[in-house]
This record gives sequence, structure tokens and C-alpha cells, in this order.
Amino acid sequence: MPEPKRFIPSEVDEDAGLAEITRLVEGLAPGGVDEATGHSLDNLINSTSARWEQEVQAEYARYCAEAATFIGVTDAAVAECRLAEADSRERLADARIALDAARSRLVSSPGANDSGEPGLAGEGGLPRWGGRGHADPMLLAGWPRAPLILHLAALAAAVGADWAAFLQVVKLVLRGESTTTTAMVVAGFTGIVIYLAHTGGVLLRDLRAGSAGVSRSLTVLCLLGWTAFGAAAFVARLTTSARRPAFGTGTSPASDDALIFALFFLAFFVGTGVVAGVGAYLTHNPLRAAYGRALRVHEHVLRRAIVAARALALAEACRSAHANELMAARQSLLHELQVRLALAERLKQMTRVLIAQRAQDPAVTDAIIEPDLKPYAWPRTADSGTPTGAARGTAPSHATP
Repeated sequence: MPEPKRFIPSEVDEDAGLAEITRLVEGLAPGGVDEATGHSLDNLINSTSARWEQEVQAEYARYCAEAATFIGVTDAAVAECRLAEADSRERLADARIALDAARSRLVSSPGANDSGEPGLAGEGGLPRWGGRGHADPMLLAGWPRAPLILHLAALAAAVGADWAAFLQVVKLVLRGESTTTTAMVVAGFTGIVIYLAHTGGVLLRDLRAGSAGVSRSLTVLCLLGWTAFGAAAFVARLTTSARRPAFGTGTSPASDDALIFALFFLAFFVGTGVVAGVGAYLTHNPLRAAYGRALRVHEHVLRRAIVAARALALAEACRSAHANELMAARQSLLHELQVRLALAERLKQMTRVLIAQRAQDPAVTDAIIEPDLKPYAWPRTADSGTPTGAARGTAPSHATP
């Protein structure tokens, strides 16, 4: 947004004005000034003062046009920031509702108590530690990282073990296939069995918590699918003729060795499945995950709301600064007009003093040192229309230049 500019009017060259007045007075004819013509330069100075006033008013008009443009730009910025700030406040309110709901469920979610009956198990409406439900107020302080990291490390090891074990089976079954095909089949096989074991652990934990959205048949289907994959791989490993070296050996194993290798593979398969399923069972908590997600979203939306509020405050401050500068410019204009009028009056008085000094006549001096009229009007009598001292004495009072 544009920065506000200060109205700085051009200065009047007072020294040049005094020099010009002195030159004009010195150029008057000797004896050409008397008590009736002491104000001969007043209207000249009035016209010069009027030019000074018009110049500063023109500068002020140009400044107002530029300031009005800047104020329009800041008004648009304020309107934009106000809409963004209102949207941020609405999003923050929604995020706050979601966070409160997630916190309420984590603190007092209905579950199953120690006697197996659904409901809140602890005192004061709080779940008892070790209950079947997912609710645990202690999780508001944060989730312990160690179990999750241990589960992820064990899961990664299980994936590696399954990969190595399945690779042997796939090589025995798909002889002659390319390395890429073998790797893709092994990756798919490993991903399926790990996912089935993990999902089975998750569904079992939800069933124990009494979740109404979990189907027992789906849980059984996952476990049966995982068992079927393991059984198929075990049978394939056991019955396939081991013409290629297995597990790095240089000779083909006999039937007893094939059974040992198949049982060894089955142990790998069951162990990795137990690691994936038990780890998922112990670490799965949808209420904690929902609360953590709601908390992260709330923090993100809160930061955006803070930025939007700050942008709106800055835009309004900038708009206010432009408006204040415009008001200050008006005061500066009035001040400069008074300064120019005062300078014109000073030039007139200097003119009279110089004329009086030049005339060296008390009568002339008394006649010309009197209040000025702007514009200067020659006082005239009703009879002859000639200027008189009495008429000047009854002239209208002086209006301040």
C-alpha cells in the first residue's frame, strides 16, 4: 500500500519581495508622494499576495487529488482485508468447534467399563484407566512417541523380512520371469499381507472399544485373507521343487529340508503378521488421532487468523494515516494562507515606512501610516469626490488581509 505523503507547500521568497518593493519605492519621482497617495503600491502588493494564495491553493488541490487516489487504494485494501479476516474468523470458529468436539470425545467418550457394560467407567464422568474405550484424558497432554516409534521400526523390519521370504517363494513359483516382474509380485504380496494384518489389529481394537461402525464380518474377512495368503505361500514353498538354490545355499534341498524351509518361512510370515497386528492394536486410537488432527488444523487456522487480523489492522492504520495527512494538509493550507497575508501586510508597511523616510514630511507620514484596506479603496468626499484626510478617517474598518 502507498505510504502517506505530507503536504509541503512551496515557500515564498520574502527577501525578493522586499527587494522589489525597495526598488519600486526608490523609483518614485521626488515629491510624487503626498498624504493622499501614500498607498500607491498597496494594490500591487495585494495582487502579488493573491497570486501567492492561488499558487498554494493549486498545490493543495493537486495534493488532494493524489491523496484521494491513495485513500481509494487503501479503502480497497481495507475491504479486501476485512473479507479475509471475516473468513479467517469463521474458519477459526469451525476449527474451534471441531477441536472442542474432539477433546470432549477423548475425555468422556462412551465406552465399556470394567464390568463390560457400556458407559463411562470412571468417577466424575471420566473413563477409568485401562478401560475398553479409546477415551483417555491423559492423551490431551500428548501421545508418547516411544511406542509409536518402536511399532514403526518393528513394522519396517517385518516388511523387510516378508520381502526376503516372499522373494524365495516367488522365485520358485515364477521361474524364468524378469527381475522387475518378480519384484512387483513380491511388493504386492508383501503390501497385501502387511495391510491385512495391520487392518485386522485396528478392527479388533475398535471392536473391543465398542465402536458401532466396525463390522465383525469385515474383521474376520481380513484375518481369513491374511491366513489364506500365508497358507498359500507355505504350500507353494513346501511343494515346489527346489531346483534353484534357496536362502543362498548352493545345493537343492531335500524334502525334509524343504519342510524345514517352509516352516521357517511360515514362522517369518506369522511373526511379521503378529508384529503388524499387535502394533496396530496397541497404537490405534481414532479419538487421539482426531484430536491431534483437529489441534493441528486449529493451530494452522489460528495463525492464518492472526495474519489476517494484523493485515486488516495495518490496512486500517494506513487508511487512517492518509486521512489524517489530508486533514493536516488542510490545516497547513490555512496556515500558509495566513502567512502569505501577513507577508503582504508586512510588505505594505515596509512600503509606507520607505515612502515616509523618503518624503521627510510629518504630514505625509501621519497620513500614510494607517490601517490598510484590501483591496485598497480610495476614500472620497461626497461633494467633490477628492480624497481627504477626514474621509480616510471615516473609511470602513480594515479587514485583515
